[in-house]
Amino acid sequence: MSELDQIAAEVKVCQRCPLARGRTNAVPGEGPANAEIMFIGEGPGFHEDRQGRPFVGASGKLLEDLYKHTLHALGGRAPSAGALVEERKRAALEEIA
Repeated sequence: MSELDQIAAEVKVCQRCPLARGRTNAVPGEGPANAEIMFIGEGPGFHEDRQGRPFVGASGKLLEDLYKHTLHALGGRAPSAGALVEERKRAALEEIA
């Protein structure tokens, strides 16, 4: 069992914080341990809590849309973390204008 798997197992049974009292499922995260980019959410929303998976609700939809838009804008090349941040800034400025 990897260190991340051990941490996830501990999170799933942890009762030390207020999140544990109202949750259906813990959401410790998922994905490869050696990923170049990691997205960290503030806390699980309704859909994440029900499914026990991160970013399956509105925030996940936003990330997915942002990634697809950035991928298209870069001509099919996978975007870097910096490109994702810059694209989100651009989109936010368009919303304000």
